[in-house]
Amino acid sequence: MASVEGVRHSMTVAITRHAARRSRRATVAVAAVLLLCVPVIGGCSAEDRPRRVPSGFTSYRGDGYAFAYPQGWTVRRDKDRLGHPMVLVDGPQIRPGVSQGQIRVSTERPARLSFGDQLGQYRALSAITGRRVRVDRAVKVAGAERAHRFEGLYTIGVDAGETSQMEVIDLYVRTEDGAHLDFVVRAPEGGIAATRLSEALMSLRVTEGGG
Repeated sequence: MASVEGVRHSMTVAITRHAARRSRRATVAVAAVLLLCVPVIGGCSAEDRPRRVPSGFTSYRGDGYAFAYPQGWTVRRDKDRLGHPMVLVDGPQIRPGVSQGQIRVSTERPARLSFGDQLGQYRALSAITGRRVRVDRAVKVAGAERAHRFEGLYTIGVDAGETSQMEVIDLYVRTEDGAHLDFVVRAPEGGIAATRLSEALMSLRVTEGGG
């Protein structure tokens, strides 16, 4: 007859083996769940999921970035005052000197200033020009290393000495390869919501192949 110690030893071995098998099964199950979760999390995050083109919009792909803009708006390519590539997307004109809205994207590759200096420059220029900054905060943009959002109001002069109150959103973006993007949407006050320019802003993503 087996001794008590022998039975205890056998039971201990059996329990240990059973626990090991359960542990291995649990590890495999957890790994499987993680493998399933990774694409779901990536797919649901604001940074990684592919952007759908909103209804009534058209996609545009530039040098290292992509976004969507309202159908029927005019796209033109130009240079900014420093000679950097710039894309302008203009809505229909609603009165002389004022359009329904505008998207402007300028690219500096590589960026001359640090990201912090770029933000400081924006704040200083806003104070000098009288732009009233209402939002000043860090945000996330798909594929970007850093991003920052400014929202403000300013006044422009139009024909016949009249003025127009404009609202503007500037999205400063620093890419992993050291480029600086300035994505701007502007419209007469209240026009950003009316023209769905916020959807254009949300559609921005940094893509591979810049430079």
